[in-house]
Amino acid sequence: MQHRRSIYHMPFLLFSCAVFLILAACSPISSGLVSAATPTRTKITPAPPSPGKTLMIYKDSSAGPTLSAAWSPDGKSIASGGFNGVVKLWDVATGKTLRTYSGFQNAFTSKIAWSHDGQRIAVGTSYPISQDASAYILDAHSQKILLVSTKYHGGVADLVWSPDNAYIASLDEQGEIHIWNSTTGEQVYSYQPLASNLAWSPDGKFIASSNAIESSAIENMQQVEITIWNTATHHVASVYDLHSDLINSLSWSADSSSLLLTSRDKTVMIWDVATGKTRLLHKEQTGDIYSAAWSPNGKLVALAGKDQTVHVFEANTGKTLFIYKEHKSSIYNIAWSPDGRLMASSDDAGFVRVWVAP
Repeated sequence: MQHRRSIYHMPFLLFSCAVFLILAACSPISSGLVSAATPTRTKITPAPPSPGKTLMIYKDSSAGPTLSAAWSPDGKSIASGGFNGVVKLWDVATGKTLRTYSGFQNAFTSKIAWSHDGQRIAVGTSYPISQDASAYILDAHSQKILLVSTKYHGGVADLVWSPDNAYIASLDEQGEIHIWNSTTGEQVYSYQPLASNLAWSPDGKFIASSNAIESSAIENMQQVEITIWNTATHHVASVYDLHSDLINSLSWSADSSSLLLTSRDKTVMIWDVATGKTRLLHKEQTGDIYSAAWSPNGKLVALAGKDQTVHVFEANTGKTLFIYKEHKSSIYNIAWSPDGRLMASSDDAGFVRVWVAP
């Protein structure tokens, strides 16, 4: 009987031995050697690209100079255009052309601006010679031209959307400002200040314009007048005289408290609208300034122009933080991405470069 019970328990004994051998083989102590501690895994996050790193270069081979490049409000695409009278909408991440808009009667595209909801694109056109031109409203999701606003004397020098997208303010080459309904095209008001620039305040209450009013005693200098228009009453809210050279660009800060002005004498001014006083004067540019833009948070300012560089400086101190030097020709337009992380700059050779902002 005893022998028989041993036989019956044999499978259990064999199984126990097998388990012991397996555990021994997997034990951290084997042949008298102690294994190292169990390694830990650390996820390594790649460092963000350094400021100035070029992420995308877009080139339309038939465009000639690219005069305007504007980000979509979601930051995913850019609309750009120039001397070939065509507007290209392209993907920022891939550089793929999404849509091509034409039908602008052989005029070149002088200005491009997205509606704030991203549904429409406004395009201003001009001709190489003095000739009446038009402004167009495009559908951002198809290739349709939704609206044409005509009879701009000498072409469209500038155009901006109202913050609620209901209206557009456009400026013709003779200095007249037109306010019109962005859906019907009906003109609701016009100003005739012989303006050279215009900007609609982000709070929607004011339109600012700049214009030269008389010759100065100094050769090639003119006295410049800044006019602030109340958009509700269409009356002049305030007028300020600036003893400066002609203004090249004009833009509001995000809080509608200040104006960024650049002049022909390479001077940059940040100007307090309520007091009329200069908050900052910046004079580090070596060439004519063609474009200037606030960062979305209002802390930085970018300048670009004839010297083929983009200068970025602090709005409060004027301290230059970074200079982008990858362009090989004059830069006509500079624009921050909506989140402030990237910049798009377009040049005389037809290139649009997307790069990391400082």
